[in-house]
Amino acid sequence: MTTKSFEKARNRFAASTRNQFFGHHPYRNFVSPLNPSMKCKRILMDKCQLMNSKMRPQMLFFENADVNFSRDLADIVIMFKRGDDLRQDRLTLQLLTVMDRLWKEDSGLDFRLNVYRCVSTDAKEGFIEVVTNAETVCKIQMKQAASEKLFLKSTAALRKGLIMSWLRSHNSNTHELRKAQYEFTMSCAG
Repeated sequence: MTTKSFEKARNRFAASTRNQFFGHHPYRNFVSPLNPSMKCKRILMDKCQLMNSKMRPQMLFFENADVNFSRDLADIVIMFKRGDDLRQDRLTLQLLTVMDRLWKEDSGLDFRLNVYRCVSTDAKEGFIEVVTNAETVCKIQMKQAASEKLFLKSTAALRKGLIMSWLRSHNSNTHELRKAQYEFTMSCAG
């Protein structure tokens, strides 16, 4: 996708979102379609964005109406995606939720799964919950490679010790580091 065509699509998205959420539409103080325990106060237009990927998913940011939430959870982030069959994703996520419950109850194993929510609104479109405050292993490796001034960041995944180095940089003492290693290992096992 060229930069020019993406900019054009992003401008259309911004105009369309403004038209849908401002004016006569009552999109204020509504229940999140992905989590009925969360209520969206209003859309945060300045944060909404069109992602630069093949399907051009739309990231929608809403202010959380529950004032008791911490500042870290002030926004509710929902992705609208068109072009993929999210019914398959939903089935997989349901299976992961059941497996997580079985592992915890039957074996006492907590793999630290954070199963996001997904709702299919049609055969090829739907909403996906965005897990905030999370990083992929690849992104961690790339950031650590950059902080260690490694020139071939593209081979960061092959470099031994980057994850451990990143864990050390985020945990100040031995006890915290051991706990972080355990948590990271368990999350990878899941």
